[in-house]
Amino acid sequence: YRRLTTLSDAVAIGEVKAEVRDRFGPLPPEADRYFSLAALRQEHADLEASIAALENQPVPDQLLIVRLKRKKLALRDQIVVLEDQITPDFIA
Repeated sequence: YRRLTTLSDAVAIGEVKAEVRDRFGPLPPEADRYFSLAALRQEHADLEASIAALENQPVPDQLLIVRLKRKKLALRDQIVVLEDQITPDFIA
């Protein structure tokens, strides 16, 4: 799990997932959620970088920026759902 948090692109996440599957066999749903979460977080970060690059252009394409921001919000919602599945709310 520690390696998953340090990966910086979707290809690396896929490679680690394949390596884990090769070593240990089919992944349990919990482990698969961690890989999905890492991929969504990476896509979210990529969208953030794309939006920042577009906003720094001399004449930014506002329509494209709005679309990317909507997609980024949808990804954030998916991330929150997965995080809630991984870390359930227990009353201590």
